[in-house]
Amino acid sequence: MKSIIKKTKSNGTSLKSHKEEDMVKALQDVEDLMARILTPFFLLGDTARIIMAGEILTGTYITVGIRRSNVTPEVMSTLKTFLKDVPIDESGFMYKVGEVPVRVKFIRNNYTFFEHTDTKFYGWDFFQVPNPFSEYWAMKGFIR
Repeated sequence: MKSIIKKTKSNGTSLKSHKEEDMVKALQDVEDLMARILTPFFLLGDTARIIMAGEILTGTYITVGIRRSNVTPEVMSTLKTFLKDVPIDESGFMYKVGEVPVRVKFIRNNYTFFEHTDTKFYGWDFFQVPNPFSEYWAMKGFIR
């Protein structure tokens, strides 16, 4: 069984699907980063969908979100200290843990499904996911 599968997006760029062990390391890394900057976060995209479904965490990347209102000057300073060479802009940032990309999105608008997130257990800890998830999933492409 191969651990990395190439997928191709419609624009011709390829994405790699990573095995559970690598995805878990990336999730642990972003969880550690959020703990260091003392900022709550929630899972987004396929990362949230997989955890909600109780499936094995595989995929092309980890996606999490934090409220833009939580990104204070102190949080930004600490992020820049830990992620020295990673560009950070108004929408968030992306970095890699091994070969796994981790996307951190700054959510600036208010959405009801982020107000009272659901808690799901995966592996070693509890993670926050949008609630109701079906409402989030229907709007996921429009979230800013």
